[in-house]
Amino acid sequence: TRDELAELSTTVALARRGQNDSARDVVRDEESEHRADLLARHLRRLRANEHELLRQRTALQERHASLGRTYVLVGLVAGVLLVLAGGYLIRLGERRAGSAALEARRSESRFRAALDTMLDPFYIARPVDAAGPVEFEVVEANEAGAELAGVTRSGLLGARLGTVFPGDRTPPLTGICRDVVET
Repeated sequence: TRDELAELSTTVALARRGQNDSARDVVRDEESEHRADLLARHLRRLRANEHELLRQRTALQERHASLGRTYVLVGLVAGVLLVLAGGYLIRLGERRAGSAALEARRSESRFRAALDTMLDPFYIARPVDAAGPVEFEVVEANEAGAELAGVTRSGLLGARLGTVFPGDRTPPLTGICRDVVET
């Protein structure tokens, strides 16, 4: 009630000014002492509740901190595993690429050996854009093909068939290939 709050306010003010005896005199009657006891019990209960809440919050913070450390550790382990797996996959890819490159070199060697031992002229040419009729550029040839053209093999590579075999010297297959490309 208002009277009780006023009494409490007066008592607290006197106690703050150091007038403890006067503060005790305000609450000397039996009803005031009963109210003071109730207030003291209520304050003890509030303090106990506050301590319990603080204990619970501390425990919760410790659990969250522990959980956070666990997440960091799991993330770190996952990251390390990903790096290791990535390294393994890269090395595996390099090995496969290395073996594929080795196989390609071996295949190229066999191809080159077959071309160099052929007695017949052999050319691989690709169509190139040119003004007028389609022209072909030599991308591969053997020594017999270079000899037929009257140039060295290195001189034949990159040359256009129309230049190497002008006019009536053009191989007959060239016309057929030109017709295929133009259609």
